[in-house]
Amino acid sequence: MKKVLAFGVIGLIGLWIVGVFISGRAAANKVDEQIAELNSDLADRSIPVSVSKQSYESGFFSSDSRIQVTMDYKDKRPVLIEVDLDIYHGPIMLPPDGPKLGAYYIGFTPDIAAALSEAGKNDEFLNGFAGRDPLTGGVLMGFWGGQTIDLALAPFEFSEDGSSFSLENGIVGSFSTDGQFSTLAGNVEFGALSFGDESEAATFYIAASSLTADITEIHAGSMLTGELAYRLDRAVIKAEGAEHRIEDVFIRALSDKNESGIYGNAEIVAGSISSSDQSFKSMFNGPLTARLHMDYEGLDEPAFREYMVVNQRMNQGVYTAFLGGGDTSRLTELYEEEMQNVLHATAGLIKKGFKFDYGISVGGGDASSGFKLSADWVDDQDLVHKETLRQALAGIQAKLNVTIDKAFLSGDGQIMQIPVGMGYAVETPTGFASEAEFNRGELSLNGQAIPYTQMLGSALDQELPWRER
Repeated sequence: MKKVLAFGVIGLIGLWIVGVFISGRAAANKVDEQIAELNSDLADRSIPVSVSKQSYESGFFSSDSRIQVTMDYKDKRPVLIEVDLDIYHGPIMLPPDGPKLGAYYIGFTPDIAAALSEAGKNDEFLNGFAGRDPLTGGVLMGFWGGQTIDLALAPFEFSEDGSSFSLENGIVGSFSTDGQFSTLAGNVEFGALSFGDESEAATFYIAASSLTADITEIHAGSMLTGELAYRLDRAVIKAEGAEHRIEDVFIRALSDKNESGIYGNAEIVAGSISSSDQSFKSMFNGPLTARLHMDYEGLDEPAFREYMVVNQRMNQGVYTAFLGGGDTSRLTELYEEEMQNVLHATAGLIKKGFKFDYGISVGGGDASSGFKLSADWVDDQDLVHKETLRQALAGIQAKLNVTIDKAFLSGDGQIMQIPVGMGYAVETPTGFASEAEFNRGELSLNGQAIPYTQMLGSALDQELPWRER
């Protein structure tokens, strides 16, 4: 029995050594492959950035490499950033942050000090990090192509001329994705951020917060389906002797698809909004709550994908202009080239079954105010096939509701008597309300028909812009 166990242990050690050897050989090739793929992708996107390998020292359990990232600014000296790579060979690895299991793990550290020196700048920036590397990270490559990416911005504190800026605990993120980078799941922890200006007696503080992501499909660099959520305990601003606070903030976005197309929702919630300012306290007896929400369903998926591709091209144009020295002439050309594509893709989103709801509400005690807009596309023909504004309006059903509580108005709402007298609003026991309805080309406000077509005139029969595509 002991011999069997001994042979088993020896066999496992042998497999580990063979695995380390194979992984070490593969790591050297993988670095070259990834650099080539990255440079090809940057060139395809016309981004003036390139990556080159400066050195590679192969070891048995780990290897060391140094790469250089070059950013070519138009008519300016290129910016060079060298990055140190610590490559650990799988299947079992022991980097400083703990054991890992995978094909290999690449830890990277940009040489910020060398970049500052190359740019002719002093290292005062680095002093704020108290000897820590400003940015570090790593990539764990799985056995079957998946990868986990870790990034960390170190805590810092800067002070100059009576102003201070600090980030407690830094920013730490970890994400997992598949081999094609079509999914992304993970989280980011943000340390508390504070800013102070003694000359203006003002301070700004954002407490620690977190972002979680579970993106199940990425298309053209954006989330097609999945969920994002952000939580913040509080943010505080002190200025001119008053303190303003927003607490219990929650932001969430969700997108998914079914047989009807893309559907989803988003919301921003503030559990408490308060201020010690006298004007705020004179109007409200206590903190306010606020919520913004948006819900949609029935978006055409192919059009949504097209829209995301167009949006990616326009974003890339912005990046290229920025990295190229801020030349905006190309942005104007890009805008003109892509505008028809944007209009066509946007119109293509709307088909029968599309529904959209949007609203904002603010509450304080028993009082609440807000507005809600709901719209449906009820025509059998998709919006993109409509030729004129008149035809497009005939496919829309929508309703807008606005309510204002008297507690949110000074003078018991006397200012609202003018819109009430003109028929734009009606008085209710608690405040004022207004309701507009649009039904396939017919508009009414508080039950009264509005002849808006007379005001638009010939504009109703002009050809819609996406028809020119």
